[in-house]
Amino acid sequence: MQHREEQHNIHELMQARWSPRSFSSELLTKDQIEALFQSARWAPSSGNGQPWRFVYATSDQQEDFQRLVNLLDEGNAIWAKNAPFLMVVFSKTTRDNGKPHAGHLYDTGLAMGQFCLQATAMGLQVHQMGGFAMDKANEALQVPSDYQPIAMAVVGHPAPFTLLPTQDLQTREQTKSTRKALQETVHVGTWEGTYQEMS
Repeated sequence: MQHREEQHNIHELMQARWSPRSFSSELLTKDQIEALFQSARWAPSSGNGQPWRFVYATSDQQEDFQRLVNLLDEGNAIWAKNAPFLMVVFSKTTRDNGKPHAGHLYDTGLAMGQFCLQATAMGLQVHQMGGFAMDKANEALQVPSDYQPIAMAVVGHPAPFTLLPTQDLQTREQTKSTRKALQETVHVGTWEGTYQEMS
């Protein structure tokens, strides 16, 4: 199924990227994992601070993987527990000199954007989630307090939607992804300046 409407002026990777919930149990190779983290490593960052940090586990690391699953809200855990790779994304709130880093979330988001596109280029998909126990993540994973948990993510090969455990999830998996029109998100000159999208 095509999950995105074709856009003639964007790269095919962006059209192919989406966020499935049904994943194959096939483990990622070490080379695949390395490539994903290398792609994030080379993201732009303010002052080259690189505030992103990742704590991950694969499904064959049962104790570590379950620790991550336990952080998820029930609605996410019900399907994410069947995936082969799970991680928490953290962002360092201070610079190396100890001063607050106002742009740390922006930088970490850029790193995850590259991570997602690299995954798509490799035939994998990423589903990012905000539904998890952010207030428990640092303690559960022994992460210093100046690192803010911002998302969890599942990575793997997408699988048939029929493998999802509920009818609601199966229906959602078949729903096309939509986006707001550019006129709603892009302004020319001032807030009142309306962008004219090409037909």
